[in-house]
Amino acid sequence: MSGTPINSINIKHIKLSIEEKAHMVRKNICDEVKNKLIALKVDVASLKSRRFLGLNIQYIREGKIVLRNVGIMELHQRNTAEFLKDCVTFMLSRFGIEIKQLYSIKTDNGANMLSMVKKIDERVREAPEIFESLEDETDVDDTDYYQNLIDNLQFDLVSSEIIPKVTAVRCAAHTLQLAVRDALNEHVDLLDQWNVSYSSKTNCEELIELMSQEVRSVILAERRVAGYFSLSVDSTPDLSHIDQLCVIIRYVSPFDDLPVERFLTFLELNSRWKRYYGCGFKIFDRRLQT
Repeated sequence: MSGTPINSINIKHIKLSIEEKAHMVRKNICDEVKNKLIALKVDVASLKSRRFLGLNIQYIREGKIVLRNVGIMELHQRNTAEFLKDCVTFMLSRFGIEIKQLYSIKTDNGANMLSMVKKIDERVREAPEIFESLEDETDVDDTDYYQNLIDNLQFDLVSSEIIPKVTAVRCAAHTLQLAVRDALNEHVDLLDQWNVSYSSKTNCEELIELMSQEVRSVILAERRVAGYFSLSVDSTPDLSHIDQLCVIIRYVSPFDDLPVERFLTFLELNSRWKRYYGCGFKIFDRRLQT
């Protein structure tokens, strides 16, 4: 390991090596996130009587989404929105990240978390500073310019009238958990009578599958009544580099005569799908008809 040479293995040298490595990692992250828009993920976890705040950031580097953990802090005060805002600001400042760089914050549905995002957004709007402009760009063709813009997601709002806004994104998993809990509470007497527990991983996955089948059946029923529909498909690799085809249908609602879009499914595109794209759509068409 580079840095201070280690003559012997002991607690002091191990601690020193970890601190040096952490400093190097922090410096690399600071260089990567400079002048970049950041998507922030915030969560609080409890372990017995101790509470911890964790932060993850997402940004784009060289055309790929990068996920980094920027710290875990033990909380010794009540989880008020003001206190959480100060903790988040402090943890980001250790990596040279200003709150003006945030464009979204993902949290659970807790009132304190949503209020924290609102306070951060208000602070961004009230800040007198303006985003630092990019360095003067040399003459390049449009393709190189836009590709570089996408790869780096740097910003220049000096001459823009756009007002920065931090968007609150509610965690989909937590929202689903709340929906399942509310649905089960409506039938709590029946569940107690059968002595059924839905706390296991298998049962939760079964509930999600049943709900997805019900939603899909409602969408397809509307589509059959509407008659005509249009299809929107697009494929993109996810973080695990698995190419997936997103399938969305658009039709006129038979209830209010308004156009609606409905997500149907993700289809994994393996090598066979890519070679026989038409056959894949025939399979999907059979699914759509049924």
